[in-house]
Amino acid sequence: MRKVTATTLAALLSFPGVSLAAGLTETGKAAVTLGWTNLNESNDEASDETDDQSYAVFGLSGSYSIPVANNWSIQGDVLAERFLVEGRSVDNVTKLGLAGLHVTYRNPDSYALGLFAGTGFGETNRPQDHSNAWWIGGEAQYYLANTTLYGQVAHTQGDVEDTEEELNSTWMVRGVARHFLTDQSKVEAELAYISSDDAIDGSDDADNLT
Repeated sequence: MRKVTATTLAALLSFPGVSLAAGLTETGKAAVTLGWTNLNESNDEASDETDDQSYAVFGLSGSYSIPVANNWSIQGDVLAERFLVEGRSVDNVTKLGLAGLHVTYRNPDSYALGLFAGTGFGETNRPQDHSNAWWIGGEAQYYLANTTLYGQVAHTQGDVEDTEEELNSTWMVRGVARHFLTDQSKVEAELAYISSDDAIDGSDDADNLT
């Protein structure tokens, strides 16, 4: 499997989650990020097709949440990223865009539960390698005094335009721990994993941990 599809799905790991701790009020936020991604595939031949295995990523993201009923809210997310690939290789994803929607039930004192879905695309410098993906999943949050635990599980499928490449049996798991030092500051730790099996002919596997 070419890295173009694996890279598109790896970016889902950084896609913003629902702001469950914000409370049942109308809220919005925007962020600028700079990170690093590293890709690994079990198929050595596929890995040789990509010039860069790791590189920096610059991103812009935003979200907006609206209460719609007692303890229920709807949130929309957007994310745009630019992959700082060495030499602008045609085999690497260079641009990516994602959009998602969350529907959430919240008990402000103890927990929140929700469903989410979204779609996205990735582009390289080779038009026939543009990729598309969609996902659906569940998420939960649990409140412990000044600490919040947050988890997501999602199923994803995608393809690369003008090729037979598809992603099957693709799953994402993400966990976040946030500790609020004050009402205006926090420290956060996050671990996420995405795995794609049986792409195209059953011999191409991709795993990403961040």
